[in-house]
Amino acid sequence: MLLERVAEVLNRNIGESRKAQALCRQLDGRVVSLTVEGTPLAFFFRADGGRVALASRHDGSTDARLSGTPIALLA
Repeated sequence: MLLERVAEVLNRNIGESRKAQALCRQLDGRVVSLTVEGTPLAFFFRADGGRVALASRHDGSTDARLSGTPIALLA
């Protein structure tokens, strides 16, 4: 539920910017994982049709991986 709300906010902001829409379309079909070090939190972002979907699980490979401590990721 939380991930769906975060995705809604991201997609609303993407929808308000032509540049963001174009950049998101360039990532169509790509999956990025985000791991928050020191916590059990891991998220997967998938771009599809100029929109972003978020999930807590992903079966398959990822195109990029990001990880860091909560403070580092917020910076």
